[in-house]
Amino acid sequence: ERLSGRILLAEDGPDNQRLISIILMKAGAQVDIAENGQIALRMLERANAVATPYDIVITDMQMPVMDGYTLARSIRERGWQLPVVVLTANAMPEERQRCIDAGCNDFNTKPINKQSLLKICRHWMSPSVPCKN
Repeated sequence: ERLSGRILLAEDGPDNQRLISIILMKAGAQVDIAENGQIALRMLERANAVATPYDIVITDMQMPVMDGYTLARSIRERGWQLPVVVLTANAMPEERQRCIDAGCNDFNTKPINKQSLLKICRHWMSPSVPCKN
């Protein structure tokens, strides 16, 4: 899977930051990392202000300061249409629905499956796929 575009990864775990960013960069994406949702939101605001928006946000749901649920809701409250993909260790159907209800577009479980992550990113980063939130 080849990727082209800018990805904002909101993840508080240094090992996951390293692993996920390497996977995405090796596929061709430019990746910036935010340690929590609050930092991610500021990075999104700055990127939009200087007309260099991100193509997708990948967020862990359990982070300090601002979690992924609040980040997704904040993105939607601002009217931003970029795709939000969730990373979580909780694979239960009700967790998936909670993420979708918060404004996320897609869901991927931890531990990270490289092929699955790249397939989801490629799908949502495609110009022909509109963000449905």
